[in-house]
Amino acid sequence: MNRKLSDLIDEMIHHEIGIKLALREVEAMYIQKVLSYHQGNITLAADQLNMHRNTLTRKIQNLEIDKMKGRSG
Repeated sequence: MNRKLSDLIDEMIHHEIGIKLALREVEAMYIQKVLSYHQGNITLAADQLNMHRNTLTRKIQNLEIDKMKGRSG
């Protein structure tokens, strides 16, 4: 995992991506993946992310994450 993360950071540096954007993108993708894993269930995703569901809901709104992407059907 450290090698993959190091490669990702090298790529971001190469493309001159600032740390604020990099952190925002990583956080958004991580949350989206966890939501997808839990089929859009905010409570289960929040538990796995170790945060309150209201905090997760606010992050979903602020990061403009499509929580419906994670739902099956």
